[in-house]
Amino acid sequence: MGTIVLAISGSLRNKSFTEKILDLCIDGMGENLEVHKFYPHKMRIKPCTSCWSCWGKKEAGRVYSER
Repeated sequence: MGTIVLAISGSLRNKSFTEKILDLCIDGMGENLEVHKFYPHKMRIKPCTSCWSCWGKKEAGRVYSER
C-alpha cells in the first residue's frame, strides 16, 4: 500500500489555476500514491444543528443522509 494523499481543491472554477497547481503538487510527490481529491463546493456540507439524530445508530456521530 502506498502513501495516502488528501487533496482539497477550493476553487469554484473547472480547470482552474488552483487545480493545475494541485495536480502538479500531487505529481511531484512521486508514484505509488492513493489520492483522494475533494471538492467542497460540490458537496452538501451543512452545519450541525445539534438535533442528535445521528446518535443511536450503528456509527454514532455519522450523519445518514438520503442521496
